[in-house]
Amino acid sequence: MVSADMGGTTLDIGLLDDGKVGLAAGRWLGEDRLGLKVVDVSSVGAGGGSIGYIDPLGLLKVGPQSAGAEPGPACYGKGGTRPTVTDAAVVLGYVAPDYFWGGKLKLVAELAEQAVATLAKSLKMTVEGAAEAMMTVVAAQMADATAEITTRQGHDVRRYALLAIGGGGGLCGASIAAYLGMAKVVVPKFSASFSAWSMFTLDVGRDYLRSYPILLKDASCATINALFDEMLEEARKELPLLGNSPSAIVTERSADIRYKGQYHELELDLPASAIIPRDLEGLASRFHAAHKRAFTFDLPRVPIFLRNLRLIGKVPSKKFQVEAIAAGTDDASGALKRRRACYFAGQWYDTQIYDDQRLAAGNVLFGPALIEEPTTTVVVPPGFRCTVDRFGNYVIAQ
Repeated sequence: MVSADMGGTTLDIGLLDDGKVGLAAGRWLGEDRLGLKVVDVSSVGAGGGSIGYIDPLGLLKVGPQSAGAEPGPACYGKGGTRPTVTDAAVVLGYVAPDYFWGGKLKLVAELAEQAVATLAKSLKMTVEGAAEAMMTVVAAQMADATAEITTRQGHDVRRYALLAIGGGGGLCGASIAAYLGMAKVVVPKFSASFSAWSMFTLDVGRDYLRSYPILLKDASCATINALFDEMLEEARKELPLLGNSPSAIVTERSADIRYKGQYHELELDLPASAIIPRDLEGLASRFHAAHKRAFTFDLPRVPIFLRNLRLIGKVPSKKFQVEAIAAGTDDASGALKRRRACYFAGQWYDTQIYDDQRLAAGNVLFGPALIEEPTTTVVVPPGFRCTVDRFGNYVIAQ
């Protein structure tokens, strides 16, 4: 999966490959370079509060400037006047003024239209045309950011499903997937709070590193094992301080390697047991294959250089047992709450609006359709269908 978390100011994108979350070392946080491993996330200034404007060349741009929560989008009625993605969604009919935040915040559609009209005048378009142009631009930016950590790093994005989360994930998920040729979008139940909810299932652990700069052919298994033992002993001393039993510790081992004279490295997994010469021989062949997969070429005649050994010591957390929802048929008409006009691909459509609380497992919706939840809206454009799975997640495909 590719996870795309669209909030009020940014879109944060991460890659989950073969069930593993991508981690990276040496990332920059402002002017500081981090030595610790962090989740490998790419961010772009595109969210519900991102502001649309005309640049000096006369081109429509969206973000990274944001209206934030105060004053927020123009439709909030708190003094904001510049058009945002949320305002565009209101103009297009995707976000209901009477059901934003479950009806706790009443939006002012007229203010959204006035804000977007300033762009429409400059672009010589209708207000709804300018609003759709804003959504097209922001979706293209998000698709480009997604390509940064997939296609441009050697991953065929068409093999992945898009996990659309955050308050705006369901709003733009199908559009992002369409740009990239992704076959499936999964919008989890309660997607707006998905990241916060998932933090309760995180494993507790620490990351350890030892430098061992040497040509791989000259590396000593005894030295490597001694360094891993040293890191494991450190983990056994530290993790109990966080209230964990040493017997519950699970380890993951890896090595940073590169071609001699190269700057960038690849991290490859190592066995959890003691390293033997055959493991190092296999590491060399796996590195050539991984390098070719990531960069389209390998250099089998160039010596391989081992730089770092890494160990993650962690205690797995107790996972939630997610409850299944009531089962139904493919007929979703029982969840239909109303209809309204929504604008897609240059024209208005009579669009069915569904109540998330009344949808059942197995229900199938055909676009154009919207699913309204208290904290988000899921958009199913024309030509797409949405199936509700047994846990209440929305699976969208063309």
